[in-house]
Amino acid sequence: MSNKSRVRALSIKQPFAEAILRGIKTYEERDRPVNIRGRVYIYASKTPPVGVQKLYAERYYDELNAKPGEFPAGVLVGTVEITGYDGSPGKFRWHLKAPERLPEPIQPEARSPQVWFFPFKDK
Repeated sequence: MSNKSRVRALSIKQPFAEAILRGIKTYEERDRPVNIRGRVYIYASKTPPVGVQKLYAERYYDELNAKPGEFPAGVLVGTVEITGYDGSPGKFRWHLKAPERLPEPIQPEARSPQVWFFPFKDK
């Protein structure tokens, strides 16, 4: 990616990040719309799913034939294009397409507890 310092990262918990990279999960549900379009990094969050998310995670682990802890966390694992969204307040689906796995996970230079962050410092 050119000028990688200005490319945002989207924080997504595992196994959802892995499901996106495999093309199984083609949208991300969030409580607000997204105005960002284009390619973004996928940051596999260190935080495990809880509550209802944990139930969905169990289904994805089964579908991926994996167990918790088998996928990288705390690193950038790939990129995906955000093409739009649909839905209503409290339940929006962000449309994802053309996922690409990085050859090796990358430790971000910068990290924020936010959903979005810039993983590389300006040089």
